[in-house]
Amino acid sequence: MCFKIFSKENIPNEEYLYRRILSEWWVTAEKRISSLAFRHYNTSVNWARHTTPEKSVRKYPECRLAEIQAKVPREKDQRVEHSPSCRNRSHSLIIGKKTLSISRFLASNSKVIIDR
Repeated sequence: MCFKIFSKENIPNEEYLYRRILSEWWVTAEKRISSLAFRHYNTSVNWARHTTPEKSVRKYPECRLAEIQAKVPREKDQRVEHSPSCRNRSHSLIIGKKTLSISRFLASNSKVIIDR
């Protein structure tokens, strides 16, 4: 059972978000993130202010980790919201319908910071 309660905070545009990149979301031949990494309406990310890159992938040794600035999804009318859980204070969401063009934009504006 979890008893921690974290308050939601506003995420400033200049802050970074971390997105775990599954192997199927990686285009090996081109060494880039696929748009599939950003197709979900509620795309789960971690807010860098409350975690580290290493903590974000500690339980996911098969995943790469990418970072994206909060202002980037907002440029495409996506909402960026802090959505902490009792076990993950950094949990946040990129919320909104993601067309192929928006997904490609988000992927191309993300940078891999842990490559495995």
